[in-house]
Amino acid sequence: MLRSAASTESPKRPVITVIAKRSHGSGNLSTADRIGQYLIAAGYEVVNVDACAPPAHAPGCAGAEAEIARHRSDMGCAVGLHAYHAGRWLAERKAGTYVLIFGGTDVYSDDYRQESRLLFMAETVRKAAVLVAFTAHMRDTAATLFDVSPDRIHVIPQAVRRVAPDPTFFLARLPVWATGAHPPDHLFLLPAGLRPVKDVLFLAETFEDWHHRDPGVGLLILGDDVDVDYATFVRKSIALSSAVWWHPAVPQPALFQAFTQCRAVVNTSVSEGQCGAVLEAMSFGVPILARSNSGNNAMLQHDVNALLFETTSDFLSLAERVCSNSDLRSRLGSAARNTVTTIHSVEAEAPLYTKVITDAIGGVEGGKAQ
Repeated sequence: MLRSAASTESPKRPVITVIAKRSHGSGNLSTADRIGQYLIAAGYEVVNVDACAPPAHAPGCAGAEAEIARHRSDMGCAVGLHAYHAGRWLAERKAGTYVLIFGGTDVYSDDYRQESRLLFMAETVRKAAVLVAFTAHMRDTAATLFDVSPDRIHVIPQAVRRVAPDPTFFLARLPVWATGAHPPDHLFLLPAGLRPVKDVLFLAETFEDWHHRDPGVGLLILGDDVDVDYATFVRKSIALSSAVWWHPAVPQPALFQAFTQCRAVVNTSVSEGQCGAVLEAMSFGVPILARSNSGNNAMLQHDVNALLFETTSDFLSLAERVCSNSDLRSRLGSAARNTVTTIHSVEAEAPLYTKVITDAIGGVEGGKAQ
């Protein structure tokens, strides 16, 4: 999957490689695509690469290696999302100048605390020309973890790029409901790729018990397989459930329409950086119930623009309030929408990324760009 464009009217600028996990529906993919679009608009040529695909045979990125080789003399900079996954790609190709954007798992996940991984990521961080974190908390945590000055790390909040919802999409038409049945009146939506860090089964028993008392509630998980073993476990665990359903990820316009058809959006992640799906739902004024973790706590304010829970009983108490109190839903939704408008806009994000990347390669008119 290659995106490349260049201005025909301005001087030739360096080619920029954007490296990210490009699995369908992932936050990394959304972030990488936004950054690529900003750079294209600024006149750069962009080559997108899947950080997790085999180097010369990247699914969906066929020809990426050849494209990079063709532009080798013009390569001005690489942009990597995730110190571990993008870092491996950068190390294999002995990349020169690069901007590194921390992912939530880089900073918060115990899976990346193995000594060998930490040492590798620390070296990737050390060699980066520019470092970016989504929040001040992520910046400070990364600075301590990788022993770098927090002054080296730019804070750029994630943006939401909205597209028009698909008016033809209806949750009621998904093939997950029993024959003749409809979605529950109080349907909670959990959009997440199936991998352990998302812990999508955290509330499964809670919803089963709640549904037995109130058949009008349920949980729909929307997301593709990321970790195959975990995804298989999830589907087996809810195969006979009357209150929890799973469906693969849907296209973004359909997801945005789904936000308007659910009671609230749920996040159950063990750790987060800055969850794109939560921000997208907030932009539609949908109430958010999110598990308390460092990333969510840095982005959300409890009982202001979201509700934060630590335990399943916390969730149940808060969810029952959301179902019964329309004023609460309206207040949370309004504050959530305002948060996205004021902090997470494309208009704010675009110039910040363009500046740090052009600074990394010597400025718009400097270095190879001349």
